[in-house]
Amino acid sequence: MYHHIIDRLRPLSETESAHREMAGTHNRSDKFPEEYGLVAEREEYMIDIRKLLEKGHLIEIHQHPRFLYFPMHSHNFISLVCVLSGEFTMRDEYLKKMTLKEGDLLLLNQYAKHEIFPCKEEDIIINIIMLPEFFLHPMAMLEKPDILRDFIFSLLSSAKQPNNYLLFHTKEILPIENLLENIIWNLIEKRPGINTINQTTMGLLLMNLSEFASELQVRSRDPKQALVLKILKYIDCDYKEATLQEIARRNGYTANYLSHLLKEQTGNTFNQLLRLRRLRQAAYFLENTSISIVQIMNDIGYENSSFFYRVFEEMFQCSPQEYRKIHTSGLFLPS
Repeated sequence: MYHHIIDRLRPLSETESAHREMAGTHNRSDKFPEEYGLVAEREEYMIDIRKLLEKGHLIEIHQHPRFLYFPMHSHNFISLVCVLSGEFTMRDEYLKKMTLKEGDLLLLNQYAKHEIFPCKEEDIIINIIMLPEFFLHPMAMLEKPDILRDFIFSLLSSAKQPNNYLLFHTKEILPIENLLENIIWNLIEKRPGINTINQTTMGLLLMNLSEFASELQVRSRDPKQALVLKILKYIDCDYKEATLQEIARRNGYTANYLSHLLKEQTGNTFNQLLRLRRLRQAAYFLENTSISIVQIMNDIGYENSSFFYRVFEEMFQCSPQEYRKIHTSGLFLPS
């Protein structure tokens, strides 16, 4: 994959050629590249979105410059680092060093602090930068319920959690590679009117990243968040029969510990998250199938019809029958 994109990006730019010459004769400089950063009030380096993103745009693509060292810094945007070939080495503010290999994707939250070590000539790295608002459209239009995807988005878009990153190993997972290739190609070509397509494609990419989460070996800097990702994936996949006791047994923790962890990290208990997942699935069935409401109730794991109707109306402010009628009539449905 990416062969035509790599061939296009392989030649060195004038800036890269200059840095390659300097790398052979000078020690590494801790001075931040002027074209990328500014010095904040606390004398900390930050890459400013205004230096990289055209006014009015929500997403842009940049090839990471080879041979250049980036001292510890942050940025005020969400970043998706894509290793097309070679490798990419960075270290977070807790001095944890990691090297990304071909096919790896790194999602960096706003304000996550990290330093980047010089890349070699054969390293082709793409950085897709996005404002959080870019995700609003794809998150709203994607139909499939997915609390894992929601959690990933909350990690990446919250300035209150400044040190979050998620690492996905995606090599040879074709659905993800194809979607990413489309996004990169559209951004490189700068085709007019392509923004909606890019937003939709990014939404599908996020859906696939959450769908393949177990195969992708999703990693977070925070081990608690990594555990929460596992639990949410479990709820997403096994919502009909999921129990807190079972996921606790699988991971070697007590149910009480996982209950407190979920409340701390998501603001919801296991039962609240399970109910949310089941009710979203019920709404999905009501919108997109003709399955009877009794069958839907059974398929999502509820046996008590009175309880199902009560919690459904609490969430959607209408009965399941009304939900189906309103949605299939094309009328607005309150969230």
